[in-house]
Amino acid sequence: QAATNPYTPESACGSSYRRVLPNPIELKTTIQQVGTVVFGRLYLLYSSTTGYNCIALIKATGIGVPTHTKVWISNNVEDPNGTQADEGDFRYYASAKIYGRQRCVQFYGEQAGWGTQVAYLSPWGWCA
Repeated sequence: QAATNPYTPESACGSSYRRVLPNPIELKTTIQQVGTVVFGRLYLLYSSTTGYNCIALIKATGIGVPTHTKVWISNNVEDPNGTQADEGDFRYYASAKIYGRQRCVQFYGEQAGWGTQVAYLSPWGWCA
């Protein structure tokens, strides 16, 4: 696909956010007669200014086309309000923020395309 996503994780989350993971988590699958397709890349970011974590799923396929894209991030397994999500038919990315100072987080990303769906669920970690 020739289209390049004009958005970065920093533009999706905010200028004070810095990447926590050295490399993004690729949401990819193998499609018959096409090969391996990367649907999108998940980035975890943190702002020491605000104390918030941000999860951003930047689309790598279907850029500019509304396709099902979802992320959520949680900071407390016990608290039903401790999860923030962003879900819809998005053209470029989905992102969500949650307070993360002195807390651990877990995050999730999901993207549809090519008649299938790929997803990733992280373990708990990244305690700030």
